[in-house]
Amino acid sequence: MAGSTHYATAGPVFRFNIDGEKQHTMSPTLRVDADMFDVYMELNLSAAEHLFEVKRMMIYNVSPMSMIESFPRIDYETVFEFQKG
Repeated sequence: MAGSTHYATAGPVFRFNIDGEKQHTMSPTLRVDADMFDVYMELNLSAAEHLFEVKRMMIYNVSPMSMIESFPRIDYETVFEFQKG
């Protein structure tokens, strides 16, 4: 009997050996994760501002191809420019 190839039942190295089937399984799941992150992040940050009476800091997503849209996406060169001042 062949073993399962479903991501939830695969071995711990599943995410490191990406083949077509795994990519097909993971891609929609990661997209949903990113969408939900965006939905809840604004709520969480707003709640923290009011609860702790602090001003929201600027947060950047240093992954230009990221699907998360809650924070401005920037690349490494931009980060290095920020560090230079």
